[in-house]
Amino acid sequence: MRGNTQEPHDNRAEEMPRMGAWRAFAGKQAGGAVEYVQSLAVLVILLYAMYSFGMAAFAHRRGEPFVLQEAGTPLLRSFGDWAPRSLRLLMLLRRVALAAALVLGASMVYALFI
Repeated sequence: MRGNTQEPHDNRAEEMPRMGAWRAFAGKQAGGAVEYVQSLAVLVILLYAMYSFGMAAFAHRRGEPFVLQEAGTPLLRSFGDWAPRSLRLLMLLRRVALAAALVLGASMVYALFI
């Protein structure tokens, strides 16, 4: 007997829309803006981490303790002339990285509900 002997294919799984979060993270629905914001936030966080680890490594080589404190407190006494400017930049990067982490978390929550 010739002909189609297979069971009829169940198309219900293909017809059901995928979850919104999966679509957002796959870039199907969220659009480019969310992905760009997330990428930029991750880059800022990585920049802060690399800069602070670099300063900590430099302090360790000189035998100085490196404790991240608020701006205005003497952090590293023997770093030379560039220390205040560099520490101000580090504190600014710290605040920007915190804001970037909050934006990254908010954009992920936003992507879940698209």
